[in-house]
Amino acid sequence: NFHNDILGNLVRLGIGMYSFTGNKKTSYLKNIFTIKSRVLFIKKVNKDSFVSYGRHYTLPADSTYAVLPIGYADGLKKYFSKGGYVLINNHRCEIIGNICMDMTMIKIPKEIENSIKIGDEVTLINADILDNLNIPELCVWEFMTGIGKRIKRIFI
Repeated sequence: NFHNDILGNLVRLGIGMYSFTGNKKTSYLKNIFTIKSRVLFIKKVNKDSFVSYGRHYTLPADSTYAVLPIGYADGLKKYFSKGGYVLINNHRCEIIGNICMDMTMIKIPKEIENSIKIGDEVTLINADILDNLNIPELCVWEFMTGIGKRIKRIFI
């Protein structure tokens, strides 16, 4: 990605600080960016129950879902509702329903639904998740600059 005839001795790293060059993660930069949250609420519901605003999502079977205390006001873009997922104990949990201003709902897979509890750590975003999403609207620059002030920053 870098030209051999660069003049000067300074480089503007930009979004490369977060392991991205362009809209994809690079293999030669270490992932240092993660957004985490915790499970706020867990609910078991019956098939055909609606989840989130607008009744746009109906559970296809009896399911367990969790509520996370993070939403689009924090920078979790609404387009993550279409194909987005999070990780709990290295298991993919699909984002279901519309992402709300302050909350996000996720479907808990059957294999871990009995081990999930309130307070469990959830990885919402990291470079691998962003790289694997199939969301045409995804723009890493827009996402990174839109992270809200309520998100606690920890610099190591």
